[in-house]
Amino acid sequence: MFHKRAWKTIVVFACMVIILFSAALYFDLGNVQQRLNTPMNVTSETRIGIYLVALEMFKESPLLGKGLHTFGEFYLPYIEKIQLPHGYTPEIAVIPWAHNLYLEILAERGLIGFAGFIAPIIAMGAEWR
Repeated sequence: MFHKRAWKTIVVFACMVIILFSAALYFDLGNVQQRLNTPMNVTSETRIGIYLVALEMFKESPLLGKGLHTFGEFYLPYIEKIQLPHGYTPEIAVIPWAHNLYLEILAERGLIGFAGFIAPIIAMGAEWR
């Protein structure tokens, strides 16, 4: 009984996503057509440098991270020392967070912090079954 109900929920959700996407495409909401036709250009994607800084922070301190709320302090020194894609111009400003929850947790809290973040999500998934 539970599996049948879960299957119906998934189908309804998928139908809603398809309908919303189709409406956005038809009414040109959010420039969907343009976004689909334009390949990703690394030089115009402003968050690439931010993501690379977060990855570098994680690589240097994989177990415990660099510390809570320290991304903003580390961004400028790291953006100057990491290798960036050819043609990419990084944002030179104070960037307080990584704009990606998973990368920010890994950079600031490391694998231990990430495990603490993901454990309740996995537990909820196991409970849902």
